[in-house]
Amino acid sequence: MLGRHESVIAGLMTALAAHPVPVSRQDELPRTCPPDGILNIVPQDPVETGFRLGTGRREWQRPVDLEMVVQGATNAERTVAIDALAGVVGALLTGSNLDGLVDYIDMSAPQQSSDVPMEGAESLLGSVIVITLFYETSINPMEIQT
Repeated sequence: MLGRHESVIAGLMTALAAHPVPVSRQDELPRTCPPDGILNIVPQDPVETGFRLGTGRREWQRPVDLEMVVQGATNAERTVAIDALAGVVGALLTGSNLDGLVDYIDMSAPQQSSDVPMEGAESLLGSVIVITLFYETSINPMEIQT
């Protein structure tokens, strides 16, 4: 059984699975870009942001880098493709609580990267969206006795 911190990542992957581009987690980027593009999530460490006295509830936020790579013949085509990909991701996550796993999701604007370490990089455009997941737990993992 997954712990709460991993459950929110699994919930994010499930929500993004509705996208036609396959979603991977922390994979190295392949040598070539598939025709539909790439979505790769890279979770950062969860950060405890608060504690509710009397309830034992701990508040967390977990940033997740969503790496996106698309291809196109021209810069304009690549820009349109990355915007479309980011728009679909935004539509999938807007208003979602990942089936009750998170309280809130915040997304940054796409940060474009011109350096994509793949064959045919001149026809590729990469971008990263930082998705921050906000949720609560009743357990501090540092207090668990094994």
